[in-house]
Amino acid sequence: MKFPPTLAILALFVGSAAAQDIVLYQSDFEADDGGLVVTTGTAWEHGVPSSGPGAAHSGTKCWATGLAGQPPASVRQGLALPTLDASVAPGANAILVSWWQYFDDPPLVFPNPFYIASVSAYSGASNQPLFGRVYGGQNPAPAHVGWRRVEVVLGKDAMTSSLSINISYQGNSSDGMYVDDIKVEAVRLTTISVEDFEAGQGGFTGTWQYGTQGGCPLPVSAPSGTMVWSTGITSCSYSHGEELLSPVIDLTQFREHEKVYVSWNRFALMESIADGVEHEVSYDGGPFETTVGFHSDASAVGGAFGDATVFGLALDPSRGATAQLRWRVTTDSSEWEYSMWIDDFAVSVREALLGSGLNPPGSLAVTSGDFRIAGTTTLALDDPSGAFPGPANGLLLISFAGDPNLPLGTPLAGLGLGAQGSSGDALIALAAPLGRAWGSQWSPGSPSIVTLAIPNQVSLIGLEGYLQGALLSTTQSRTGLTTGLFVKLGL
Repeated sequence: MKFPPTLAILALFVGSAAAQDIVLYQSDFEADDGGLVVTTGTAWEHGVPSSGPGAAHSGTKCWATGLAGQPPASVRQGLALPTLDASVAPGANAILVSWWQYFDDPPLVFPNPFYIASVSAYSGASNQPLFGRVYGGQNPAPAHVGWRRVEVVLGKDAMTSSLSINISYQGNSSDGMYVDDIKVEAVRLTTISVEDFEAGQGGFTGTWQYGTQGGCPLPVSAPSGTMVWSTGITSCSYSHGEELLSPVIDLTQFREHEKVYVSWNRFALMESIADGVEHEVSYDGGPFETTVGFHSDASAVGGAFGDATVFGLALDPSRGATAQLRWRVTTDSSEWEYSMWIDDFAVSVREALLGSGLNPPGSLAVTSGDFRIAGTTTLALDDPSGAFPGPANGLLLISFAGDPNLPLGTPLAGLGLGAQGSSGDALIALAAPLGRAWGSQWSPGSPSIVTLAIPNQVSLIGLEGYLQGALLSTTQSRTGLTTGLFVKLGL
């Protein structure tokens, strides 16, 4: 699955997504307990672990279901993040939830999957489930694999003023569960491909069924069109081991600094806790590894999701040239007569933050438009701190090449936006810029605005370029560099 350059890919080097990304929550639990609250049981503790991994993932402190010993067997232990306002980033279109965890229970093993080591999310006052219990899988590795990072994607339905994220453990492990370095972000992802399955099966294969979700009396229909992939189109059931495989995704089309995400609309009506789906990834045709697993959540009405929700996960281009996903049903011996389906499979990108951090995030931002032929794009050059001496002239530099030292860039003395003599990172090939565009005058609190009119020439589709701004003070002999953009022109 390789995607044509018909959609513009826009990403920031530093201060990703035009300053629309907002960190809603982040804690390494070193200074305090991060505001987490025990909701069920008495085992969760904050501090320095001496059992399990024997150390926190970072620093010395984490949360654990018993810092020095085994939690009570088969008793659910609940922990909750502070309620988050995810509506404060109107330009964002996704929520990324990531955490590090350690637990030594095995993955779901038929027919006894009765343990939980998971994170779940709910939206709004109605407590609408956004995803059920999701755990960081360990297949094919054995137990005691150490700390493991988990990252999941939620859609715009998670962007509520009342986002709840809960952590839960229930099992017979000798060590229990440990969590550290939790981060929740509202971000802007650029979607480069969507398969809605209306024109065909989309290259997906497996023992799931393709068709119109109408034979099984589920309470919701497909979010787009009528066609989906489901564990039960006509049979209204599911069985252990049923699987769905995506087409092979070509990862060589993405730059090494791009973060790649796959997501899909999903509806699941499965037996609470006991039944679920493993989300697995294979790189370069190798073994499938469980990236995250999913249980239907007992706290939802009837153990089901009330609506279709967007869910996804991250791919790692550094792992190989190709990737393939597999959804695999895991159950106990008493399957419900319902099903799970997916629709609108999307591949999206988000640029990693590049540079050494010298250039202030948000100093170059796209304020309107995007990079498409016959389009107009408006950019703002700014010093968010207001420390640069104004007024200043804004200048946008355009090049076919990035700085040879990317992803860090090259620090240049005296070209920072901070105090006199501070350094700034060169993120494009400044020696030979392709073009220049002057903007309006800058002053503290008033960005320099640059407008680019892109010609209507089909031959430009797929053209890649690098942009970086500069502020030139009119009162002092000073120039300050902004962050940079990597752009690919689209249709």
